[in-house]
Amino acid sequence: MRPIRAIAPVAFVAAAAAGVGLFASAPTVTSAAAESGPAFARAPIATASGGDVATPVYPSIVNVRLVRAEAGLTQAATLVDQNKSAAAVPVLKAVQANMTAAWAAAKYVIQTAPPPVATGDSVGHASGGAVAGASPYAAPEQTGLAVLNLQHDVITNSLGLLDAAPAALQTQITSTVNAALTARNNAVAYIHTIAPPPVATGDAYAHASGGAVATGWDTLMPTYPPFLDDEIQLVKGTRAISPKLTPTFLKSVRVRARATENTINRYWPPVPAAG
Repeated sequence: MRPIRAIAPVAFVAAAAAGVGLFASAPTVTSAAAESGPAFARAPIATASGGDVATPVYPSIVNVRLVRAEAGLTQAATLVDQNKSAAAVPVLKAVQANMTAAWAAAKYVIQTAPPPVATGDSVGHASGGAVAGASPYAAPEQTGLAVLNLQHDVITNSLGLLDAAPAALQTQITSTVNAALTARNNAVAYIHTIAPPPVATGDAYAHASGGAVATGWDTLMPTYPPFLDDEIQLVKGTRAISPKLTPTFLKSVRVRARATENTINRYWPPVPAAG
């Protein structure tokens, strides 16, 4: 199974272009990767201002679940478009199972990761470039964020099927989305228990040798709220475009997404803009 490569969310490519210097653009997907199905999931790349860092891949224990879940989302959408909604129900159940397994695997990676190696004047970071001999695999924090991104994909892709879903599929969509919302809240709560509080140094967070370290929770977690804003926009737009859909479930998704955003902003305040 092809590894999922860590790439920058579209929302943050613009930030990089504006000079933030934390994220890189997505790698080109080869024809072989396209033929094999979804080849990657979104997640921030760990790069440093002024230096290039090779794009990491997620550990296989997590990667296989990310690939299967993303492939299932694509398959479910295809089945609905082909008027085979009944067949999409077990597919979404499998997506939910793989999403759950992905977080269990990521949690294992986080809990068993060796401590970072101190190099020079920072931890796991060298001035202006990659640490010599560093692993090509994503850091535990990046791996955890990849699962949060998967949960976002599960929520948005599932909601996107509502307007064409018969009753049985709507029931499964509700179950899958609720499971993703709950799993994400549990993940955020867990990360908060293990992550050190953000430490402001000068005009930014976790700076070392002129470049922000982009793999710590205090740097990665503040990048997630835009995904929650995207979910809220999707819910509001779905209600406007498809008024026949029951508003109760959609409202609950919006309320829960907003509550998660408020929690993340409270635990990890947005990084102050450079003066």
